[in-house]
Amino acid sequence: MRPLTSLVEPTLFTNNSKEISLLSELRKEIASSDEVMLLVSFIKMTGLMPIYNNLKEFTNKGKKLRVITTTYIKATEYKAIEKLLELPNTSIKISYETNNQRLHAKAYIFKRENGFSTFYIGSSNLSKAALVYGDEWNVKLTEKNSPLIFKDVISEFETYWNSYEYKTLNNTEEDKEKLKIALSYKTENTNYYQNLMTFKPYDYQEKILEKLEVERQIYHRYRNLVVAATGVGKTVLAAFD
Repeated sequence: MRPLTSLVEPTLFTNNSKEISLLSELRKEIASSDEVMLLVSFIKMTGLMPIYNNLKEFTNKGKKLRVITTTYIKATEYKAIEKLLELPNTSIKISYETNNQRLHAKAYIFKRENGFSTFYIGSSNLSKAALVYGDEWNVKLTEKNSPLIFKDVISEFETYWNSYEYKTLNNTEEDKEKLKIALSYKTENTNYYQNLMTFKPYDYQEKILEKLEVERQIYHRYRNLVVAATGVGKTVLAAFD
């Protein structure tokens, strides 16, 4: 089994019903890979289960699966991670940091020893909504067509993988309990109000706040627009402003 889309040319996926399905293509990518690397903000059962048997067959062949995800906004489902822990030859790393380090990257990397590796970069996390019917954009790039970008993608993944921010999740009761607590809405931060009192904007946020102040005080412009990427803290900026 091999992907229907090219192993040489790039492809755009938008979950358009008239196009090749991203989900069906991921299944074929898994089946024809030598190593799979997943980097997603969160993982849902609805996104994992449609490809779970493919991953199970893949790892049962002795091939390696590596997954990086987070507990950010508690979107990851514990049962999904528990299912991944059941797979052989699978390593999982989790970021428990929810204040400073916020992983928003989404990448599906399929390494092939024959040099025809492929990788998907876009907006889809591992959920059914993101993979099937959501308004998502994902670009499939290839090692043959974009060798330098492929090299950078692998390098960035390895940087995340070896970062102290991402903790190895072992299939032990201790690690699973830690994850379960991190994903539970029942947990409370006892230092919540203390944290609020010591909360300060980052340097780049301060620069934006200063520019807003100049627009108002110097130029008397009171309608100003801040354009910033996801995760840089627009809500926080609004609060400080």
